[in-house]
Amino acid sequence: MQSVQASFGNVVMTLDVADDLVATPIAGGGLRLVRRDAGQSRRIYEITLLAAVGASPVPLDQARGTGEAAVRYGVDHFDGGSGGPEVTLIAERRCQDLPVRLRLNLQAEEGTTPDVDAVLDMLANARC
Repeated sequence: MQSVQASFGNVVMTLDVADDLVATPIAGGGLRLVRRDAGQSRRIYEITLLAAVGASPVPLDQARGTGEAAVRYGVDHFDGGSGGPEVTLIAERRCQDLPVRLRLNLQAEEGTTPDVDAVLDMLANARC
């Protein structure tokens, strides 16, 4: 595991992420995470972390955790895609007074459901 930071103005979120992910700051605040082997694979796997603005594009109809680490999330499935079914996970939690939105885009193996628990745990366990 490695610790990375996402900055949103004067708010900083520290996340523990898997060693196979590369973190890149996003101009204006936020963070982008991709697998180290992203250029060698047709399968999408990208995480963005930004300040939440406006309504979520996916209904946040599920929840995990309580208190400061409470995460609301929703998952959208799209069966098309040349590399297999595409899945979008949108998750939100507060970091101090700032709502932070995580978006995971990935392609799953045909006939499988991707495990998003590690990404939800990463957001829930982030330190503000």
